[in-house]
Amino acid sequence: MASTSDPIETMKPTTQKRLPKLSPTQIRVCELAARGLTNKGIGGELGISAHTVDAHWRNVFARLGTHSRMQAVLLVELDKASREHGRREAVTAGTSDAGLV
Repeated sequence: MASTSDPIETMKPTTQKRLPKLSPTQIRVCELAARGLTNKGIGGELGISAHTVDAHWRNVFARLGTHSRMQAVLLVELDKASREHGRREAVTAGTSDAGLV
């Protein structure tokens, strides 16, 4: 039976604040999963075993409060996009075309 709660809606409060800090390897695991790699493929890219990748996933799930790769990847990607958008706004806010001819 399908769940009546929308996973995206349940994640919205988490995305309103900063995500808990993930290690660089945990972030890379999420990024590689976003590209469609399996644990074995992620392990091959990082030079670690699929078992170690699984351990990274357990830690990611615990830190983010998620229960699936899809939720974790989505939160990490949304956080990354939010940070990039904030940097872009900071750069454009510092520029003015008042002095342009």
